[in-house]
Amino acid sequence: RKEPAMLRSTLFFFFAIK
Repeated sequence: RKEPAMLRSTLFFFFAIK
């Protein structure tokens, strides 16, 4: 699974704000 750092950061941010 090669996911870009941006996507990972976005997902993390989404979970953080949730």
